[in-house]
Amino acid sequence: MATRSDNNKQFRCSFCNKTQDQVRKLVAGPKGVYICDECIEVCTEIMEDEFENFNEDTQEINLMKPKEMKAFLDDYVIGQDEAKKVLSVAVYNHYKRILAGGSYDVELQKSNIIMLGPTGSGKSVCAGQVAKALGMPMYYTNNASEEYKLLGFTDAHGKYKETQFYKAFKDGGLFFLDEIDNSHPSALLSLNSAIGATTNGNIYMAFEDGQYTEAHPNFRIIAAANTWGNGANRMYCGRSELDSASLDRFIQIYFDYDPKIEKSIIKDDELLQYFWNFRRIISDCGIRHTVTTRNIDYAKKLKEAGFTTEQILLYTIIKELDFEDMKIISQRFDDEGIEPSIYSEGFKKMVLKKA
Repeated sequence: MATRSDNNKQFRCSFCNKTQDQVRKLVAGPKGVYICDECIEVCTEIMEDEFENFNEDTQEINLMKPKEMKAFLDDYVIGQDEAKKVLSVAVYNHYKRILAGGSYDVELQKSNIIMLGPTGSGKSVCAGQVAKALGMPMYYTNNASEEYKLLGFTDAHGKYKETQFYKAFKDGGLFFLDEIDNSHPSALLSLNSAIGATTNGNIYMAFEDGQYTEAHPNFRIIAAANTWGNGANRMYCGRSELDSASLDRFIQIYFDYDPKIEKSIIKDDELLQYFWNFRRIISDCGIRHTVTTRNIDYAKKLKEAGFTTEQILLYTIIKELDFEDMKIISQRFDDEGIEPSIYSEGFKKMVLKKA
């Protein structure tokens, strides 16, 4: 902090301690802080060096054009065509701006991506393939239930325990935060600070090791959520509401269950049609339940392994369904005149057994 000398009562630079008579200019800041023209010049040189390194580091990115990245994702992720197009364009536009000179404009501040959609819709797979397409390492954390899951902590021996988030921030890479809508508010504040460190020119962030760590130019965040950030709903009761400060920092891309993916997994039309009808009916009836792509894949594997129809239904789509909901679903199949199958008949038998 700037001080007055007890002898000459002169103001001093808070950085080099020179008096106002020893420098050409002394600039006053808040709370009695001062900086001289010489220190300003040194700071300017440091920042110029940092931005030179910034541009050199970003050249390591394997930047594909949107069509190329979309084609790359097509090789690994079936379906989700619209989401993959938006994702490819967003990633390309962001890194193109960086390679062009690293200007921090408004669009760049929304360069991080949040993928919204139900569980098992392919969000995690797409995030991994984006990292692979860019030639970047991917770091993963499943919901930041506490702030230390991002910032790390110091153990009983005084040793700092690094996190996936810390490694991505310091060394560069794609940090994937799954279930961001199930994260603690204090952790989200730290996440917002990290985004600010990469978009607003504040390139340092404090971690629990007591040091200010510089953000790597290639550090970027992709998050995933099951809700739109409006808090808990009938399907995802444990979710937190995301404030506008968090949501406004992300480009939002929606993922839903994609029939193309499920058709590629399931060659059994009878099984596939039953699961699709089951999913539609529980949605129409407002029943709090999910039928995911993972459920369908698991059902196929159980059938191939020789499990009975009732066992397949029990282990995949019945799960925690209560008896009243099962009756509603079974009756709805009859009311709509859906063609009977071994699965609908098996489900009806299970309902009658519970009656």
